[in-house]
Amino acid sequence: MAYTFNWTRFQKAGFFSQNWGRTPCVIRNALPADFDGITPEVLAGLSLEENVESRIVIQHGPQDYELRRGPFTEADYAALPEQDWTLLVQGVDRIVPAVQKLLTAFDFIPYWRLDDVMISYAVTGGNVGPHYDHYHVFLYQMAGHRRWTLTSQHCTEDNYLEGVPLRLMKDFPVELEYEVGPGDVLYIPPLWGHHGVALDDACMTASVGYRSLRAKELMEALADWLAEQPAGNSLFHDPSWLGLPPGEMDGRVAQAALATLRPALTTPGLDHALAQMMTLPDQAAVDLLPEPLAPPAMLDDLPALLQETPVWLRDSVTRMALTEDGALFVNGNRWETEASLDFRRWLADHILYEDAERWLGNPQDAAALLHAINNQWIVPDED
Repeated sequence: MAYTFNWTRFQKAGFFSQNWGRTPCVIRNALPADFDGITPEVLAGLSLEENVESRIVIQHGPQDYELRRGPFTEADYAALPEQDWTLLVQGVDRIVPAVQKLLTAFDFIPYWRLDDVMISYAVTGGNVGPHYDHYHVFLYQMAGHRRWTLTSQHCTEDNYLEGVPLRLMKDFPVELEYEVGPGDVLYIPPLWGHHGVALDDACMTASVGYRSLRAKELMEALADWLAEQPAGNSLFHDPSWLGLPPGEMDGRVAQAALATLRPALTTPGLDHALAQMMTLPDQAAVDLLPEPLAPPAMLDDLPALLQETPVWLRDSVTRMALTEDGALFVNGNRWETEASLDFRRWLADHILYEDAERWLGNPQDAAALLHAINNQWIVPDED
C-alpha cells in the first residue's frame, strides 16, 4: 500500500518557500495515526540482532546520560528502569518492508536524497538529550505523545556538554515548543537544536533523515567521476604570464584552472558525477545488496510472473537517480539500457510498482523490466 502525505492547511509550495531549510513546523495528521507496520516488540527484537545498529539512551539526571550499544539481550531490557530510557534502531526501512513503503508518502523530496529511517521507542521521560543535526529530518509520531523544544541558537561545535557520551548541547535557549501525537509530523531543518521528551509509555517516533552534503564530498564525487571520463584528461592551459613576478600567483591561475574544469562542471558531467555519488550504497547497505536471481527468469516467463505478482517493491537498499539527459544510475553505476525514457522514469520515480504489465508491449522495456527483476532491484511485494 502506498501512503499519502496529508498537508492539511500546509501546501507543498508554502512548505518549500517558508520552512524547508529555514524553520521547523508541525504538520498535524500528516500520516496515519494507527500505523501498524511495526510495534515496540518488533523494534526491540531487531535490536537483538548482530547486524542491526541499535542504541539505548538512559537519562539519570539533568545532564547525566548513559549510552549503551546493541546488540542487546532480553536480560538487558529486564534490567532497564521504568522511566527515562529510549531505544533507537537505525535503518529500519532496510529491514521492515512496511516501513520502507511509508517512504512513498515522502515523494515530494527525491528518493535519492534519503539517508535512512531510524525508529525510536521511549517510555515516559525517555529522550536522547538536546542536540542538533546537519541534515533535514521529518519526525513522524507513530504512537504515543512527545513534547519537543527547539532552538536556532548556539548550534555550534563548541556548545556541548563535556563528559557525556552523546554530543549534547550545553546552552539550549528554547524558542519553539510543540506537543505531537499519533499522525503528526515535525519537520526540523539542519542546524536547529531539538529535544524531544516522551510523555507516555507508548511513544514511537520515526525519523526520516536526509543525507547531508558537504563541499568536500561534492568535490570527491567529481574527482571519482573524472577519473573514469575523457574530461579527466583535459590539460591545464597556461595563460600569458606577462607581468607576473616569478614566485607569485594571481587571478589568472584560478581562471585557467576553472577553464580546465569547466567541461566537467557543466551538464551532463556534473549531473552524472552527482548521480553516481548519490546512488552509491553506504557501507551498511553494501552488505545488504541483493544477489542476481539464480536461475534467472526468462523473457517468456515475464507475463505469467507479472500476473502472479501484481505489485513489486524496490529492493530496500537499491538507489536510483535519473539525470536530465536520461541517464539512469543504479547503485553507483550508470545502467546502459535501451529502455524508453518513460520506463526509466517509472523505475526511478517509484518505490512501489503496481502496473508493471504496461511495459510488456515494448520489447526494449520488457527486457529492461526483466533485467531489473533478475538483478532484484525490484522484488515481489509479499504483503
